[in-house]
Amino acid sequence: MSFFKQVLATITGIIITGIIAFFLFFFMIAIIAQFSSEKTQPAPPNSVLYLTLDYNIIEKSVDNPFEDLDLPFGMAEKSIGLNDLLARIEAAKTDDNIKGIYLNASTANVGFATLKAIRDALVDFKSSKKFIVAYSEGYSQKAYYLASTADKIYLHPQGSLDFRGLGTSIMYLKDALDKFGINMQVVRVGTYKSAVEPFTMNQMSQRTGSRRCLI
Repeated sequence: MSFFKQVLATITGIIITGIIAFFLFFFMIAIIAQFSSEKTQPAPPNSVLYLTLDYNIIEKSVDNPFEDLDLPFGMAEKSIGLNDLLARIEAAKTDDNIKGIYLNASTANVGFATLKAIRDALVDFKSSKKFIVAYSEGYSQKAYYLASTADKIYLHPQGSLDFRGLGTSIMYLKDALDKFGINMQVVRVGTYKSAVEPFTMNQMSQRTGSRRCLI
């Protein structure tokens, strides 16, 4: 019996030691990455800001010392905060060493609210009389919406362009529900709760239309 106790104790010790070593390893990497990070250097003269959306754009940047390492479980996923992205565009606007922006809009996997914030920042950047040039091997609808701020838009000869305007429509189902004898019973909480209007009306209400026009 004592033999099995010793074996179990040895295995337990190896597992605990491995777990401690694992966390110490990543802790040391984090410390090294923190101290080895270079300070921000001023842009050299006649620079061009390279702007791409090939990142996971989140609301606010977070420090991730593992993003440059090839680690499993998504620990090395590269991301940038919308706040930092807009701040860099604003800084480039006032930096005399930066002459323009090169926009690589191949990917734009973000929501329209984020996309509009970036586009507004680019439009504001152009007030500095600096140029914006866009290039892509294929423009999606969102990517072309962003690239439309550029002075010149380039597309690969064999590339693709999703040339559609932005719009939305709502299907109203009240008449269809009436034909089936279905009567919607709605309980509202709040003034501008319009999510149920497609089931209770045949057209957009005045208050909902006014609110949508303000967006």
